[in-house]
Amino acid sequence: MPAITGHGVLPDAAGIEDPNSSILSTTFDVPDLEDVSWAIDDSFLRAFTEIDNVMQLPADLSAAPRQDPPATNAQTPSTSGPAWSEGLLSVPVDCDPTLWASFVDSSLWNSRRPDSEGEQPLLRHFTQFASVSVVVRHGQNSASKFYQDLAMRATQDNQKALMHAVLAVSAQHLSNLARKVADQDAAARYAAESSKQRSLALHLMRVAAASAKSQETEPSTVGDNLERGFAVLVMLTLAALLKGDADIVPVYLGRASAIMNRIKPAESPGLLPTSVAIHSIYKGFHHVSRAKQVQASSLFPKFDDRPIWGDRADNTVETIVGIKRDMFMLFLRIHSLVLEAEIIHRAQERSSDDEDDELEMMRMEIQAECSAVETELRDRETWTVKWLADCDDRLRLGHEFYRLTIRMMILTEVFQLQAEHLRVQQCVQETLPLTKLVQTGLEIGLNFPYVIIAGYAQGNIRPELTEFIRRCQWKGSASPRIAEQVVQAVWQRRDEGKGKTWREILTELGSPLMV
Repeated sequence: MPAITGHGVLPDAAGIEDPNSSILSTTFDVPDLEDVSWAIDDSFLRAFTEIDNVMQLPADLSAAPRQDPPATNAQTPSTSGPAWSEGLLSVPVDCDPTLWASFVDSSLWNSRRPDSEGEQPLLRHFTQFASVSVVVRHGQNSASKFYQDLAMRATQDNQKALMHAVLAVSAQHLSNLARKVADQDAAARYAAESSKQRSLALHLMRVAAASAKSQETEPSTVGDNLERGFAVLVMLTLAALLKGDADIVPVYLGRASAIMNRIKPAESPGLLPTSVAIHSIYKGFHHVSRAKQVQASSLFPKFDDRPIWGDRADNTVETIVGIKRDMFMLFLRIHSLVLEAEIIHRAQERSSDDEDDELEMMRMEIQAECSAVETELRDRETWTVKWLADCDDRLRLGHEFYRLTIRMMILTEVFQLQAEHLRVQQCVQETLPLTKLVQTGLEIGLNFPYVIIAGYAQGNIRPELTEFIRRCQWKGSASPRIAEQVVQAVWQRRDEGKGKTWREILTELGSPLMV
């Protein structure tokens, strides 16, 4: 089998590995998927997905003891608050805490050596690294352990399409890490591996669809197949999100919606409520990235009257986005109102009637609703009681970012205040101290707030905001550096007097999905 380059070894007891050593030096044996057909070789699949490789999570991550990072030459940002395994999404829960210091400086990134010659790195990387990097783990809950459960289900039940989708995410995650340390050769190899895994997953889904069409599938298994197919598409959407592959995202989301409409809830919902909630989050943010209005009724559907659907929706938004579901829906609501106001404004410009009463009243209704929201968010006492009560530190911080973002959208896009306006710049200034409170690893969900707010920053404070995004990893939440690219482009266009908005820049960049 050909060799593919993997990550270096974990630091030993003496400390961190030499930062000048080769970052991607350990050799793993990875099967050449052009030579092996996973669709027909069950024995190979079982060998590759040995259940012993799947990490078992502790019953209660929040019980992990607090540990301070070791003293190293790496520039480790100050971390206070949650224990390491609670708050730092990038640290596997079963590794030595010295890994944290190596992760802060990407040039020191290390991974563990395979336990045996036959162990395969992609599944290992997913269960121990990638799955812990696409969400924030504040203890163990249905959303934070979803990806681990998905990998275990694919492994235990020999669900091949789902396993290929899992490995597609893992390979793309590795590709992003390689890009982060400027190893373009490794990045290209892992990206190619991700594409292979994605193609195999889609091929097996097509085979399953053909089998069902020819009535070869038992009726009793149709529901299970649909649920698995839905989960596969959710994972492939995540792989596309990590890659920055914006064009395929609406295809995956649309196909997932079509499958979801055919699913009938089983006695035990299993992973479906969390899958549906993640799909809704992706769908909402995708509409924002493409400047499309969002129909709230299409998000977070309930298949029956059991409370699990609402509970999982709330839990998943809080875990993945870092805010309450009500705040997420408010953000999407204001986004849709902004687009509606823009449509009305364009209609007024085309209208031959300078005083089109109907259009003016429609515009006034939008402005009235948005003004009421902005006033409420500006009132600190009302804001604290309504939005900050019963929130942990991460949710409170996430709400503060989204509060300023929503206010910014209303002021600049509904009431047409210029970037230089005092109220706009006050929102930017309020963001600066918040950026210093974001712990590395807790930034997932802040892409859009960062892009929208930072885009209006003036020259003298831009470096602070640039430093913020460079300190954060944005890993698991977008393709590498996409948020920074958007903001830098907005700044450049505005400095050139072209006045491009973040929405227009996102469109120019292909409308990448960001979470």
